[in-house]
Amino acid sequence: MHARSFRRPYIQSPGRKAIDVLSKDTMRTSLIFIVTAAFLAGCASSGPVQTGKDTYMIAKTSGGGMFVSGATVKADLIQEGVAFCAKNGKTLELISGEGKNAIPFARTSSAEIAFKCV
Repeated sequence: MHARSFRRPYIQSPGRKAIDVLSKDTMRTSLIFIVTAAFLAGCASSGPVQTGKDTYMIAKTSGGGMFVSGATVKADLIQEGVAFCAKNGKTLELISGEGKNAIPFARTSSAEIAFKCV
């Protein structure tokens, strides 16, 4: 039996060098990975920031584009605040909160809450 050798596919354009197709796939995969990582980084919240005695605020901008409402982002922040207060054996008392919906090509959905741990 003869072992078949694997030939890497190349694209030959008139007047240009041959382009290795597999390296284009590798570049495409790398680009998708980088874009996904940047997209997910946009989903992170600021985490609770102390603004006074037992008073905190959290802000978050959604990386979900048009598919996530400001109310959903605000609800996520409230859940994060509840978990933060519970970790210290306290409950969340919401002082204020605002969620902004996305505007196409202008801004992504975002929210901000202020709360006390009591």
